[in-house]
Amino acid sequence: MRSLTPVYVILALASAIVSVLLWRELRTEERALQAERQLTDSLRTQLAQARAGRVPSPQAQPAIEAAPRPAANVKPSIDLTALVAEAAKRQKTLLDNSDYHKARLAEVRATLKARNPLLARELGITEKQADAILDIMAERQLREDAQATDLVASGNPDAAAIAEMKRQQAAQQEQDKDTLTAMLGPARYEQLQDIQQTQIARTRINNLETLLTQSGQPLSDDQMLSLTKVVAAEQKREEKESQELRASGQFSQASQVDRAVEGDRRILDGASGILSAQQLETVRVRFEQRQAMERATGSVTSRERALGADSPD
Repeated sequence: MRSLTPVYVILALASAIVSVLLWRELRTEERALQAERQLTDSLRTQLAQARAGRVPSPQAQPAIEAAPRPAANVKPSIDLTALVAEAAKRQKTLLDNSDYHKARLAEVRATLKARNPLLARELGITEKQADAILDIMAERQLREDAQATDLVASGNPDAAAIAEMKRQQAAQQEQDKDTLTAMLGPARYEQLQDIQQTQIARTRINNLETLLTQSGQPLSDDQMLSLTKVVAAEQKREEKESQELRASGQFSQASQVDRAVEGDRRILDGASGILSAQQLETVRVRFEQRQAMERATGSVTSRERALGADSPD
């Protein structure tokens, strides 16, 4: 998805507001400037996710919440609170329109369907059951979008309001869990949870499928399923490693580039028994092109490169 829909822009900027609300506690101007830079990086991450048509990932949130807080006497160059609140009010008006709501729901569902084309086969269920699951997932995403929009439209959401929204979402997620467990059974529900937690990997597989199809080397369903397991395992490994490095204070952009390159190598190794020699070479060339750009810029956007950088432009 190349264009940003308004709700994802709002959600991206909402993360910025949460950080802005914490700015008062810093003591020095130097730390304030550092926080602004980290806030910009966080926004770029959220916007990259928005371009992929999904809600900001839970993995990105700790980095936002951990950002240093600027001094109370340092004011942002623009009034983010007012800017986002106004945008949220406009989006809320749209979401209250039933026709717009239906259109957005269809759009979200189509994105989920494209990202999980083999959902029925992975879970061993019927296409009708898979469609029902996608309906539930789409409704939840749009509902959470609306809740975030309402919160930001209030103009200055405090910690209590944010906590209440999270509480409501947790309660609603429990209801969805009960519904899905009754539909699928406990074992298949756990499989579905794993699928939902590896959406970055699945988006990357879809991008590679587009690349290979345009190259006249489309993936078979069996190849897609096997390759998805390889990329999903790498996604989980990278997330765990990043969390450990952040916790130890050893995380850096330079090391992130090296780890990203190493992650690509592991994916190619795992794909060697899945893809044909020609397919593997096509993927290798794409990886090397992106790696050259990342080395040149010296940064990887919180590993969200997986969301869009593989898609042929």
